[in-house]
Amino acid sequence: MSDETRTDVRFLSMILAYNAAALQHLGKIANPMTGEVARDMDAARQSIELLECLEAKTVGNLSEEEGKTLQQILTTLRLNFVDELGKERSAPAAAEGGEADGDGEPAPGAED
Repeated sequence: MSDETRTDVRFLSMILAYNAAALQHLGKIANPMTGEVARDMDAARQSIELLECLEAKTVGNLSEEEGKTLQQILTTLRLNFVDELGKERSAPAAAEGGEADGDGEPAPGAED
């Protein structure tokens, strides 16, 4: 295996690790250490923002496959993040029989 191939594999492994962490924090998959599913939106946001930082810092340096993979992962995570925020906001509304106020924070990747 060439050094370039090893680097490509390591980069994709890193992206997939951050993806798994974000999905775990979004409550989409169980924590492999505890087997429990828990949601931590701040940690999920941080994992997504780290991937966004990688995307920004690697512009022009990724293979087509790496770029597409990173883009697909970020799109999926952003959609799941927004979905989970919606669940958080609608749960109090359903319990109270009214509309819940949002936290006012944009989803990761949203521009002001």
